[in-house]
Amino acid sequence: MSGSSLPSCFFNSVSMFIFALILVFLSNQHGAFAVSFGRKLAQTQASLTPKLNIYRQAEAYLDGLFEDYEGAKAKLGASNFKKSNVLVVYMCYERAEVIRSTLTSLLMSQGLEEYDLIISQDGIGVDGTLYILDVEIQETVNALYIHHEINLCTGLHHYFVKKFAFDILGYEFLLVVEEDNGLHHQALQFLKETVELSIEDKEIGLVSIADVDNALLVDESRYNAAVLRVDVDIGHLWVFGMHKTRYDAVSQHLYDYYKTIKGFDYTQTHMYPLCDSIQALHREKDFPKDVPLSQDAFFVHSLMKEGYTKRFLSLVRLFTPMGWIGLHFKQDPAHFYTTYGQGMYDGQIENKPFEIAANAEELENLKKDAVGRLDVIYQQYLGRGVEEPVSDSVLLRLLVGRMNAVELVRDIVNSAEHRRRMKEALSKHGVQG
Repeated sequence: MSGSSLPSCFFNSVSMFIFALILVFLSNQHGAFAVSFGRKLAQTQASLTPKLNIYRQAEAYLDGLFEDYEGAKAKLGASNFKKSNVLVVYMCYERAEVIRSTLTSLLMSQGLEEYDLIISQDGIGVDGTLYILDVEIQETVNALYIHHEINLCTGLHHYFVKKFAFDILGYEFLLVVEEDNGLHHQALQFLKETVELSIEDKEIGLVSIADVDNALLVDESRYNAAVLRVDVDIGHLWVFGMHKTRYDAVSQHLYDYYKTIKGFDYTQTHMYPLCDSIQALHREKDFPKDVPLSQDAFFVHSLMKEGYTKRFLSLVRLFTPMGWIGLHFKQDPAHFYTTYGQGMYDGQIENKPFEIAANAEELENLKKDAVGRLDVIYQQYLGRGVEEPVSDSVLLRLLVGRMNAVELVRDIVNSAEHRRRMKEALSKHGVQG
């Protein structure tokens, strides 16, 4: 049976099993970070309101929170919650199997006890489904579980997270993890230290963990702490961090987007009237014509408008993506992983984050190593060395955050040249076809 004929549930089960093995491996490698579940998370959940117009209910719910900050903290159980200046927010919805796996990986994070943790779960869905978080957490972590009383969808939910963190609770640092990402045990610490690295840099608007896997081109053991300076709109914001100064710079823009989308079905952003309203807002802000309608796109272009044109992006990936079940993609895991792969760096990060381009010697060594690795890939699959124009192009894409080695190797293997090479090899062994 071919891989394409296997049912999607097979890939789901295999992928979840593989991720569970990764967690076990990491806990064995770094036993000090094993989770001891000592208590139930404190849960804050208002009674669910009747389902009339859920989009207007979501609008009323958030407007009510934003009109009274002290009331919002009291309603959501956060009146005396803040202990740190760093807030980690794990955003989730109803995918119980994914949440249990990826939240467990987050709870294994090194240094988590130094931060505050909010698990922000979207409310009841339009189909009536409701999953109440059933995870326990160690006593040493200051954690709050917020289950919203109505479904906010991604647009309103992300706005709530930023506003609640910075305006209502007064945090200095915000680290956001979406539910469909299994974290490296040092990812949060790396993210927070990279935000610190960015504070005095007037170009950098946010920092994020790479969403693609370039391990075949990069010596991860040497460059696991390296970050790239890339355009602020490069890549997804599946795991990212930002400083309050950046939020303050764009808060009015984000509020304008919030006013535009609230009260509407956010899943229909591509349709009238929401599509027209968001595009009108883009024109008002002088955004480029081809900007996507999503809240992430609006966020990064708001940063760009305020002069924060770059982000720091990790050179290696520090999470395992599971987005085939998540909010962004509706596809089977086999298709998803042909683009994003299943790997992440699984070693230890010993150094502080550093910008690779600021160290000329390290940058040159990275380039030479990447070209050498690329040549090995070409020799392996095509039986020849890589051409200089190709290696130059791959290097450029790698350094500006636009390279995806998973796609690169996939395209090489699927190329006509590789097919001819394989047919020649088969004929030499007396195999016809």
